[in-house]
Order: sequence, then structure tokens, then C-alpha cells
Amino acid sequence: MNFSAKLSVVLISFIALKANAETVEEAGEKILRSNISNEEICENIHNRAEGIMQLRQNGAPKEDMLEQVGHNEAFHRIVELAYQFSQYPEDAGMRRLTVERFANSIQESCMKEMEVMRQNIN
Repeated sequence: MNFSAKLSVVLISFIALKANAETVEEAGEKILRSNISNEEICENIHNRAEGIMQLRQNGAPKEDMLEQVGHNEAFHRIVELAYQFSQYPEDAGMRRLTVERFANSIQESCMKEMEVMRQNIN
């Protein structure tokens, strides 16, 4: 599964949480047809990705983080992606830069995917 496809799974899973729908498909359609902006959705995902990467950079064990997110596919995927990046325990500047780049890349990909998903829903 490529990064774009993985992000789509993340987004739809996250959308399901926000909509409290019975199924992921219902949630995705409900949110994509709503007036909730792509920016709002992706900013929320950015903030959560930032927190996950901060914990990763601070040395949180991957297993603990996966346990904390439970069965939430969206956050599970973000944790998995975060652990593909190096940890910088001795370099505060690189830690901050890694957190910022990671969260920004997730947000940028989110915006692109949201646009595609909204076009495909109509």
C-alpha cells in the first residue's frame, strides 16, 4: 500500500471518529459532504501527528504508543509512520525540526487526499 493509500485509510478512520457514525463509510460520506473544511480536518490531524512525533522523539516506546491509541486505525498508522523517522535524543534542534517536518508532511498529504476524496464523493 503506497503512502497516499495509507493516508486515505488514516483520514477515513479519523473521519469516522469525528462523525460518531456506525460505519467508516457512513462517516466518510457524512464528513465529506459536510461544510467542515479540509483545513479544519487536516489541522486536527497535524496536531495529533505533532504530538505523536514529540512522544517518539522523547523516547516513548512504540508498543506503548500503539497500546495508547488502541484500535484506532488512524492513529495507529500515524504512530507507524512516526517510527520510520530517526530519533534525535541529544539534539533538541533536530528533534524540533523532525516533529515540525513530520506534522507538516502529514498535513500537506491530508490536504491533497481530502481534495481528491471530496471530488470523488460528488
